[in-house]
Amino acid sequence: MVKKLAALALFVLALSAAPANAATVLLNAVTSTGTGTINYLGAKAANANRTYQATEVGSGAVAATVLVQASDDGVGWVTLGTITLSGSGITSDGFASSAAWQEVRGDVTAISGTNAAVTLTMGAQ
Repeated sequence: MVKKLAALALFVLALSAAPANAATVLLNAVTSTGTGTINYLGAKAANANRTYQATEVGSGAVAATVLVQASDDGVGWVTLGTITLSGSGITSDGFASSAAWQEVRGDVTAISGTNAAVTLTMGAQ
């Protein structure tokens, strides 16, 4: 009985710790140019109101350009927004989109700086 209660307590704790609309990492510590994997979002009605944030870390001066691209057919891609990062050490910027799309991906078109790495995260409402 005690083991069952302990397991139930851990389950409830895990549910309360995980936010219902957790962020999704589209690019994870990318160090070179190129597109990331496609993230299928599912039914369009539930895909509106997303936020996108890119963060670059490195040593000294760093810079990057990150495109957030979307598609409804997985063949043709449109750019929802361009995030331009430039600074020293850690830089971050982002935008919000109310458009509903079937699929999204990140595309690093430029990156520079010592040990520069870019992460792109998508948040939901």
